Amino acid sequence: VGMAALLMRTPKMLEFAKFTVNKRYRGKGLGNRILAFCETEARLRGAKELMLETNSRLAAANSVYKKAGFRKVRASSEYSRADLTMIKKL
Repeated sequence: VGMAALLMRTPKMLEFAKFTVNKRYRGKGLGNRILAFCETEARLRGAKELMLETNSRLAAANSVYKKAGFRKVRASSEYSRADLTMIKKL
């Protein structure tokens, strides 16, 4: 019903990527649980920061990120579908 990936950017920074929750299951807290699991896994791997790249039009996802403590670092991305980069200190 949901998924995410962790990609190594540097030994101390992982990227939270490929995040989605099936439309039928949204609004039930699953996204928060997936994100929390990934944050724990990133810490276990020795990461000090978790970053993500998103699109500013994804209001629901961006709300989850902001509530989880992610902060905007730049209004750009290396991905064509993203226009916003966010980082969370772990």
